Amino acid sequence: MRKALVIIGIVALTLLMLVACGKEDASKDEPKDTTKKEEVKDDEDKKDEDEEENNKDKTSEDEKDSAEGEIMNPAIAEETGGDVEVIFTNDNPEIEHEMNGLVVKINKYQVVRVTDMNQSSEHQFPDLEGYVITADITTENTSDQTLYYSPTFRIQTDDRYDYISSRNIYYIPEDKEIQWEEPSTFPADSEYNFYHVFLLDNEEFEKVSTLEPKFFVEAGVADNKDYKGSYKEEGFFDFAINEEQVEKLATATKFYEDKLTTDSIATKELIFEKTDINETQELDKFKFTVEGVQYTEITPNESSKERFRNFGDNDLVALTIQVAMDNQSNEVIYGGGGIAKLNVNDNEMRFSSQNMVENIHPQELHPGDKGYRQIVFIFDKKYFELYDKFDLEVGPFTGPDVKRLFKEKTLHFDLPAPK
Repeated sequence: MRKALVIIGIVALTLLMLVACGKEDASKDEPKDTTKKEEVKDDEDKKDEDEEENNKDKTSEDEKDSAEGEIMNPAIAEETGGDVEVIFTNDNPEIEHEMNGLVVKINKYQVVRVTDMNQSSEHQFPDLEGYVITADITTENTSDQTLYYSPTFRIQTDDRYDYISSRNIYYIPEDKEIQWEEPSTFPADSEYNFYHVFLLDNEEFEKVSTLEPKFFVEAGVADNKDYKGSYKEEGFFDFAINEEQVEKLATATKFYEDKLTTDSIATKELIFEKTDINETQELDKFKFTVEGVQYTEITPNESSKERFRNFGDNDLVALTIQVAMDNQSNEVIYGGGGIAKLNVNDNEMRFSSQNMVENIHPQELHPGDKGYRQIVFIFDKKYFELYDKFDLEVGPFTGPDVKRLFKEKTLHFDLPAPK
């Protein structure tokens, strides 16, 4: 009996072990349930994708905002009631002009298009739409005396007589109005920051967009309220109002700033230049330096053709000579030496300089002063191509009452010629 019980116990134990082993093997072979974990992972991946997409959207929006640009002058929308769209912004225009200690700098400017204006804006914009250019300006008096000046600026279009003047009445935020202690008065060491604007209708804007506009800082700084002996040299700068003009200026030849260029009298195409001559001659401590020369083919602008009528319809060439002057003599010198002469091919021909298209500053060079001049000669191209030797003659120099100075001596420079 006991033996039978033992056998039954062994059999039962064996069955239990087999069942246990079967369960263990089954659990090894049976696939794990990972559905819950995969769902969690999917949720996390989706969350990451959403965050990435949101970041992309945010970046795209930021890029869009950056491209469109922040509106620099909120007064335009406030005063016109119109819709304002940023067309172009120049954050570093490199426009700075110094006049006897007063430094005038354009820090930034922005072009906007304004549409759907209030009816009250028709005095400035008859079609109730147009363009506004806002210039952010700083003036700094670096001298030790009070200076007097009325800040005025202009954008030149076709020529010197066709321009758009700045305004400081319309569309100026209150915090960008110049806060005078006394009108047009700049105390020593003072600094002012303010806005000026330019208003353009659609036609004017189209014209400026297709030309090579110039920005002028007008002269007139003086050390007295009567403006006697005021500074006469204007600041002249290229002025882009769109990206196309910026790209064009980046690769354009830097022409000497005679009036053919500054007054937009003619367009130039470079034939030959040498800008590092730097030859100096001296008369009784008055130094006259030929810095460089440029030979250019010129085409008079439509508004200036009448000035060149003596040349007929012939192609023209201009020779511009960049000159620096340093007067350490005791004499006052007028007009940078007056009429200059050019001898070509050993006196085969002789030409007089074209004062009407020259910039000379200052007209009266006092002892201790420095100045500059662009001496200009103009030729028929068909004859110019026959010349290969150029000799510049300057002088005799004159002073007050047309008095001849330096014992009537003249200066002579051999100029490089196109090859």
